Amino acid sequence: MKELRTKIEIQAAPEKVWQVLADLDKWTEWNPFIHHAVGKAKVGEKAEKT
Repeated sequence: MKELRTKIEIQAAPEKVWQVLADLDKWTEWNPFIHHAVGKAKVGEKAEKT
């Protein structure tokens, strides 16, 4: 399995960052590696990428 890792510092409140990450419907706007994701972005839940 291929893996890509990167690290950046984000100048935003953790709540704002989580708001963006948890909005799976908009991932294609900023993530070129995942074209679609379904599920819930919640602790204990799993999202499936397609």
